Amino acid sequence: MIGAPDARIVLDMILRELDSPDAKVTVLRRSGSSHMCGSVNVKNCDGLDTGERGFVVDLTTRQFGRVPD
Repeated sequence: MIGAPDARIVLDMILRELDSPDAKVTVLRRSGSSHMCGSVNVKNCDGLDTGERGFVVDLTTRQFGRVPD
């Protein structure tokens, strides 16, 4: 189960790492006890959606990673 505090950590990390206040997160799920993963879609500098890309967050170390293009 994903609790509100963990979801807030993920959303805050996405905002900070991707500098995109309008990021759209989908398919958020827990992967093990300390990892969460999902998909995120952000807008590029031209205001166009980049398309959904996977990401993973380590809640213990507060590290964020996104699947490369």
